[in-house]
Amino acid sequence: SAEMLVGADYSGIDSLALAAEFQMDGPRQQTSIRGVRAEVMDASITGDVDYFGAERRLEGSVSTTTVDPDFIAQVFPNLLPPALTTERLGSLRMNTEFAFDTVTGELRLAALDAEAIGLQATGDLAVSELLADSPRWTGTLHIQRFNPRDLFRRFDVPPQVNTDPSVLTSAIIDTRVDITAERGDFEEMRLQLDDSTITGNFTVREFRNPEYDFSLAIDEIDIDRYLPPP
Repeated sequence: SAEMLVGADYSGIDSLALAAEFQMDGPRQQTSIRGVRAEVMDASITGDVDYFGAERRLEGSVSTTTVDPDFIAQVFPNLLPPALTTERLGSLRMNTEFAFDTVTGELRLAALDAEAIGLQATGDLAVSELLADSPRWTGTLHIQRFNPRDLFRRFDVPPQVNTDPSVLTSAIIDTRVDITAERGDFEEMRLQLDDSTITGNFTVREFRNPEYDFSLAIDEIDIDRYLPPP
């Protein structure tokens, strides 16, 4: 929300370089910024932006190199929730096309390709009420193959001891999402976990005191592999 950005500390930026080409079309009330290239610390941000004055709308594309999470935490100290430390956040990277309606506060991200918390994801997302206290994220996500055990370790989840130590080491997720600060709905979900495919819907109610609703189907699973050793 906007409050998260109010306390930004720009003293953490000790170097900044910016280059761009500006174009203005008065009759169409359009301002274009082409070939934007910003060098901030060790990160590069490139892209193009069009502002349509009549509609008060921004469109464009943005691409970043890897961004150090310590830089994000220093410049935007209110952006990350307390539980999301820089170690858990990990390196950040994003490539996407975007459209932002300054009247409604809706942001659309198309052809998104991003990296965070050790995961790489692609998809198309819409963020409504972006500047409100509880923005709403909707759209589709594909999370590329990852190791669930690595994710558990990142968030200090106690290690799982299984009869077969090779389980919980491979996962791919495709889903439709509808997420706010309070809850998350994952519909038309397809989870490939190890040798099994799990499909269905999953809801987390009240993240702070979670309750779960789900309707899932599993094609096949060898449950003995996941049980604790005898």
